[in-house]
Amino acid sequence: MNEATRYRLIYLAYFAALSGFGTFRNAFLEDIGMTGFRMGVIGATITVAATAAQPFWGLVTDWKGAQREVLVVAAAVTAVAVLTYPIAPLFDPTFVILLAGTLLYSVFYAPISPITDSLVLSTGVAYGRVRAYGSIAFGLGSLCYGVLIARLGSGVIFYVYSLGMAALVVAAWGVPSRDANSVGVVGRDAVELVTDRDFLLLLASASLVGFTLLSGNDFFSVYIREINGTDTTTGVAWFVLTVVEAAAFVYLFRLTSRYRYLLALGGFAYAAKYAVYYTVESPALVVASHLVTGVSFAAFYLAAVSLADTIAPDSLSSTAQTLVWSATFGVGAGVGQIAAGSLVDSAGVASMYGFLAAVAASGGAVALFISTEYGDSGETEGQTREALPSR
Repeated sequence: MNEATRYRLIYLAYFAALSGFGTFRNAFLEDIGMTGFRMGVIGATITVAATAAQPFWGLVTDWKGAQREVLVVAAAVTAVAVLTYPIAPLFDPTFVILLAGTLLYSVFYAPISPITDSLVLSTGVAYGRVRAYGSIAFGLGSLCYGVLIARLGSGVIFYVYSLGMAALVVAAWGVPSRDANSVGVVGRDAVELVTDRDFLLLLASASLVGFTLLSGNDFFSVYIREINGTDTTTGVAWFVLTVVEAAAFVYLFRLTSRYRYLLALGGFAYAAKYAVYYTVESPALVVASHLVTGVSFAAFYLAAVSLADTIAPDSLSSTAQTLVWSATFGVGAGVGQIAAGSLVDSAGVASMYGFLAAVAASGGAVALFISTEYGDSGETEGQTREALPSR
């Protein structure tokens, strides 16, 4: 099996599994009687715990060259931990059991995506073309989950997640090992990385956009129900969005490979998407809007991981990705989910999306202050590191 095929399989397994957990987790929590605030606490636990764990995972992975081992262990542990969700309602302290399972899940979920991104970027394989398989899997998964939930109940998402992680373990088993680095090299390069102006601006932009990402996703199924849509409508909406997202991963570099503009486009596209949710009350219009706003995540994420890979020293490729992931889905998203949960309870889910639109737009604006040297309109994907000046 060649490298590109192996990473496509990893992304397929991971995002097919994650699509149910990410899209319908709050629908399950609503079904078992959790309030909006408690949904926010569960979401924040995922992101805060992952934020705390990710720098550790990144540094240890780069130091020991243990990318394969980390992927295998992380997938196996999360496959077990996620099963606490369907088990928790069988016991009296349901919320406490949910928090404990969420904490274990979060610590081991943290490294899977950023370390896979780092591995793909280090191979010279066209990242967007490989990562697009994750978007396709997420979209197809969301569509299928909507049908499965209608027939089997929302708890089915957790069992399918476990099966997906088992498939990821099989695919990751053949990932080649990488060279380890000395403690001195890792420490020196870490100081250089966290004091780099453009890397700090990237983290700031990622935190602001990240403030909106998970809360925007987690409450989407609740929002669709509020505007008289169904869980099947939620699945269709996600499918449309991720088909557009997959195409964007493949073709956005043809629009521009200037990373700061792609990062800004991602932030502004998210702002437009949330503004639609705030202003319309038709499930059909929401689904239709994804034909345009589906580019949001692809533009943002493609630029963020490419910038991190370009700015970071080779010895900290995994660490840089985990830091960006922490800023996006950790610091920003953790605060965002608490704020979003409170807004849902006090002002309603539609008003929450109006607030998220303003925050996402500010993240796009910050991206415009990043140096223009990153990315060249004449380069092609897969040549990024070689085409840019060394740091």
